[in-house]
Amino acid sequence: MSNPGYPAGQRDDGLWLIRQDVVVLDAGAAAGLGSIFVLSEDGFLKTCIVPGREPCGVLRQPSAVAVDRDHGVVVSDSANGRVLLFGANGRFRRQLLAPGQIGSDRQAVPVGLDVTEDGRLFVVAKGNKYAEVRIFTYL
Repeated sequence: MSNPGYPAGQRDDGLWLIRQDVVVLDAGAAAGLGSIFVLSEDGFLKTCIVPGREPCGVLRQPSAVAVDRDHGVVVSDSANGRVLLFGANGRFRRQLLAPGQIGSDRQAVPVGLDVTEDGRLFVVAKGNKYAEVRIFTYL
C-alpha cells in the first residue's frame, strides 16, 4: 500500500484502505441506509454500491469490506446475516454466504472479513455467546 502511516484495514475515521483503494461505508450504513463507495488512491470514484438498486436488496448494517484480486468488493451485511460479492463495477454478483451459514450456530452474523489472493474468505462470526473466525473458499 502506498499510503504510509495507515495499515490495511479500517482507520479511525471509518475509511478502509484496501489494495490501493479507499473504501467508504457512509454514515447511514449503520442504520442500514448507507452506500459503499470505492475510491482510487487519488480520490476518484471507482465504484458505488447503492442499497436497494441491486437484486440483493437493501444492505442492513454493512460492517466490513474487502477487495479481492479481481477487484470484487466483498461485504459483510451484518443485520441480514450474509456475505455478498459485488463486481468491480459495483453490480451484485452473488451471495457468498447466506443466513445460517456464517458461524457454528444459525444465529451468527458476520461482523468482519478479509480475503486472500488464493480465494480464501476469513469471516469473523458473532454468535449469541461467542465470536469465531471461519474460513471459506469462494474463488
